[in-house]
Amino acid sequence: MAFDTAIPGYLLLGESNVRFDTASITTADLVAWGEITKLDFARKADMTELPNHLGGNLAVILHKLRLELDIEIIIATDVAMPGPGDQIVFPGADGAASELKGNILGEVKLMWANATAKKLSFRAARWDYMGDVTATTIPND
Repeated sequence: MAFDTAIPGYLLLGESNVRFDTASITTADLVAWGEITKLDFARKADMTELPNHLGGNLAVILHKLRLELDIEIIIATDVAMPGPGDQIVFPGADGAASELKGNILGEVKLMWANATAKKLSFRAARWDYMGDVTATTIPND
């Protein structure tokens, strides 16, 4: 059974074209590849209800359709910690045409580290309406 999404050309379960065993993280410094050890994902949307005069709903609007991913990844110890807005890319089995791009949200947790590798945990998202554009803006506080 496949989980079909509004993302053109992607099936995320079943006959998948996206590989979820490795991913690259792009920070300001470089692109680093890592091994995915855990991945949970959910299709999400924000909901706005428009009430009618009887207290029920006249309409329900679903907006900000997105795929949210909770990720654990092992990367080299010398790679800088990624942060909010940094890009994560899951390679496509068919090359760049089928890769899945998103942005890291919120905090990045360091779960463990040794001399050669470290394990990170974070949430990432890909918004349907943005397509492959993953640019985010983080304003100065």
